[in-house]
Amino acid sequence: MCIDYQSLNKITVADKYPIPNIDELLDELYGSTVFSKVDLRSGYYQIRVNPTDIEKTAFRTHSGRYEFKVMPFSLTNAPSTFQATMNDLFRPHLRRFVLVFFDDILVYSRSRDDHQVHLKIVLNLLLQHQFFAKESKCCFGQHSVLFLGHVVSAEGVQVDQEKEVCKALWYHCSPTDGPHQKDGFKWNEDVAVAFNKLKQALISTPVLRLPDFSQQTFLVECDASGDGVGAILLQEDHPIAYFSKGFSPLNRLKSAYDRELLALILAFLLEQRVTTVEQQRLLLKLMPYDFSIVHRAGKLNKGADALSRRPSTVQLCALVLPKSSVVEEIISELHSDPFTQSIMQKLSQDPNLVPHYQMVDQLLLFKALSWKNATA
Repeated sequence: MCIDYQSLNKITVADKYPIPNIDELLDELYGSTVFSKVDLRSGYYQIRVNPTDIEKTAFRTHSGRYEFKVMPFSLTNAPSTFQATMNDLFRPHLRRFVLVFFDDILVYSRSRDDHQVHLKIVLNLLLQHQFFAKESKCCFGQHSVLFLGHVVSAEGVQVDQEKEVCKALWYHCSPTDGPHQKDGFKWNEDVAVAFNKLKQALISTPVLRLPDFSQQTFLVECDASGDGVGAILLQEDHPIAYFSKGFSPLNRLKSAYDRELLALILAFLLEQRVTTVEQQRLLLKLMPYDFSIVHRAGKLNKGADALSRRPSTVQLCALVLPKSSVVEEIISELHSDPFTQSIMQKLSQDPNLVPHYQMVDQLLLFKALSWKNATA
């Protein structure tokens, strides 16, 4: 049950207790081979409300007036209160063999013998402070376990495939791909093939290796396009993390040199000739690091290059580009003229039927490749 506590939350002093970062938690798992997960039952309800504050939680229904004796989920400070309680409970063991994210508790160890000791400590602490777990959601002594939407194992971290199938975040069709016609979206064979390839790519996400901080060297591959930046963090040629970020309209107007510098800053590096005040400001962020810069040709930097050109950033670019009404009139006439209609119809059936013709952004072009080369 969720109660509307907006009025109470407005007059409540906010607790600024930090919430753990999932990526940082997962970084602690390097070298672990045995895992157990404990999921607390109705986590927030296991925290008692201060008796003097119980009346503040009052609410009314058709059957009468009620008050919460345990912490309801809708209070503004409920998440921070619960996380602080869990951190205080496990503080001597946090990030040594225990990770806690609200009511999800992960116990991890390098060996089965160590794991038995660690798990006993955790369960005894929960029993001592009267916290209860939901048995059906717990697992013990596993070589891999699902934790916070990731499958963690000795090999590394992998996203939960069942959830990733539902996330078609990169799905994008340009006007020449077929679905975007004058009469609306149409599902066709080409779109079905593209969609199935997308699903396969999502469910076959590679395992990300956990970082080994005992080693000195990490490698960052980065790239900048006109739309955004992309980067991959690697260790021993194995990916540890990915990063992708679209440019704001202002950053899209910057020079290629400034965009590449921004990619290095966002991904984390740099050492090159500084010519502007902004570059000097950005380089201050890099001074504490020991690093070297090695240029990698575009054809060898495919991963970061793809991340810097995500379809989502391309779509945003269209919001800031000028558009000519003349082009719209040309497109309209192309679809109404019998001669051009016949050519476009043949193109959709088999491009070889009409050599030298090509559809680009709903425009019918003749010898388009030669025209592009001439204007390059």
